[in-house]
Parts: sequence; structure tokens; C-alpha cells
Amino acid sequence: MPRRSSTISPGFWRWHRRHVRRATCWLVGIGGFTIVTAALFIFQNADICGALSAVGGSLFLLSLPSYIYRLKCKLRVVPYFENPVDGPCTYLMGESLLNNSLALDIYLLECRMLPISSFNSGDDFLGETLVWHDPHVALPVVNQLLSAIQSNHLAINDAVAVENDLKLLAEKLRIAEQSKIKFCLLLQDNGGTNHQEHVMRKGAFFERRHRE
Repeated sequence: MPRRSSTISPGFWRWHRRHVRRATCWLVGIGGFTIVTAALFIFQNADICGALSAVGGSLFLLSLPSYIYRLKCKLRVVPYFENPVDGPCTYLMGESLLNNSLALDIYLLECRMLPISSFNSGDDFLGETLVWHDPHVALPVVNQLLSAIQSNHLAINDAVAVENDLKLLAEKLRIAEQSKIKFCLLLQDNGGTNHQEHVMRKGAFFERRHRE
């Protein structure tokens, strides 16, 4: 299990921990299946077990690179919407925002406001439950963070990058609020995306779904 960065809010990190735990269970399960079937093939000469062991071994080797990538990949926090929302592309934002999220959450709690991590959600593409939030609730939170950074009341690392992330998020949320479209924040990595993923998703990262 990866160790949580001291700068990332637990509210965000718990979802990454769940993803890694599930991937670990899958890898251990496939590895155990391969070992058991291989042992049956060796000691009981069960031909079918030899075939099953070969399949299990292949699945294990194919799964290993993606598992290692999940442990080491860089993460971002990205806004995700019930329906496509016009405005700037926000899919590539969020690395600095995530990496400073603990300090942001602490500041917001001191201001008696909702932490930015409270707008996080499970990822429907991974079979998790989506929790949608109203943009008009999140906008004051984002604007408070922007004001604090711009007035130097909140000292954080990569302040310029965090401010840029918050500006993008605020602009997108204002458009979503006008369109009455709910949103949530999802953890994403830098592994890229594809058409098939966005066909399968219930929500949208982009202005329009990636459909043919």
C-alpha cells in the first residue's frame, strides 16, 4: 500500500488507497490461483490444471505492469460533471491542487467552510458510487481559496500552479451553475484517456462526450 503524502488530504487519498487495495486483491488472487493450479498439475498430473495455470500466469504477468504503474503514478484531482459543460478544458488540471489539498482543507476548516476534499466522489468507471454536488455550494469554497492565495493569507507550495487550478475550476463551476449541472471531483492519473472510456462513463470531463 502506498504511503500517503504529507501534503495530500486524507479525503482524497482514501480513494487512491481503495483503488490500490482492489488492484492488490486482484493480483494476489490471480497469483494464488496460478500457484494452486500449477501445484495440482505437478503433483497430480492434472492436464486441465496445467492449462489453467498457464492462463493464470499470463493474467498475472499482464496485470503486473499496470499494478506497478498504479503504485507510482502521479495523481490529479479533476472536475467531473453530470452532463458536458462548456468552458475551458479542466481535464489536465489538478496535480498541484491535489498535492496541496491538506493545507487547503485545514485553512477552509479554520474558516468554518467545507474542505475542498468534501466534493470528492467514487469513480463510476471503476464501479464506484458517484456522489454529485451542487456547484453553488462549491463556488464559495473555491473563491475563498483564491482570495486567500492572492492576498498571501494562505502560504502553500506551488502557489501559482494552485491558483491556476482554482481559477479553471471556478470558471467551470460558474458555467455548470448557470446550466444547473452537478459535479464532483475525481482522482485521475497521467495515463491518458480514450473514446471507449468516455462512452462507458455516466458523466463527462469534456464539453461533449467522446462519441462517434
